[in-house]
Amino acid sequence: QSYVGETIIVGNNVTQDRIIRRMLGLYPGQILQYPELKNAENNLGRLGLFETNPEVGQRPSVTVIDSDGPFKDILVKVQETRTGTFMVGAGVNSNSGLVGTISLNERNFDLFRLPTSFADFIDGRAFRGAGQELRIEAMPGTQIQRYTISIREPMLFDQPYSLLDSVYYRDRIYNEYTEGRLGTRINLGHQFTKEIGA
Repeated sequence: QSYVGETIIVGNNVTQDRIIRRMLGLYPGQILQYPELKNAENNLGRLGLFETNPEVGQRPSVTVIDSDGPFKDILVKVQETRTGTFMVGAGVNSNSGLVGTISLNERNFDLFRLPTSFADFIDGRAFRGAGQELRIEAMPGTQIQRYTISIREPMLFDQPYSLLDSVYYRDRIYNEYTEGRLGTRINLGHQFTKEIGA
């Protein structure tokens, strides 16, 4: 019978080790069950933080380093992918007039990873690496405007709970008056399995 030894992670230049470890389900000292290695690979792939292209054999891998003795070290190999998107658009209709759309989305955000130098911005390390999701959306227009900032933590305190906090401002111009709304939303979710959350 074999047991899990040390977990060695390579290829994550930005993403924190703990973000990867919490998806593995493999802990030092537990009985090593080889089917769990495949589950760990699938869990890492679902994060959307690493290159996954089965057609060319590119995906996170979790393998056992063969060695003498009952404790087997685990080798995790990942290759980080682009996690940010920036989109700009515009439209016009009879109800809302001319409306623009500017959105920024980052799936590997880190609220507390402050830059220590300008190089952190150049290398893409500033405010990245904790697996949080940041979305900033601006919709300026001639009759209606809407601005939203939201941050989602998928594993609050590394527990199977998610927290979504968003702040929004909405402004609508009517013929008789102008309506402005400022508010916030907080959603708390629970992850029942690695595949299902609520």
